[in-house]
Amino acid sequence: MLGDLSILWSAIKEMHPAYGMYTPPDSLQKVYDQVVRSINVPCQKKNLSVRFTLLLGKLGCGIPN
Repeated sequence: MLGDLSILWSAIKEMHPAYGMYTPPDSLQKVYDQVVRSINVPCQKKNLSVRFTLLLGKLGCGIPN
């Protein structure tokens, strides 16, 4: 899970056109760090999707916050 999240985060920072546009990069980093801390026990795919969506929502590009 953490590996998948790390890959997603790297791709967002490198390629996503809305990275830093609607939410400052330092705020996005704080959300990412919170999501990483929340993944401290194994969870089901649905719960992981919710955590990823929290991060993606902060990009401000169509996914509700």
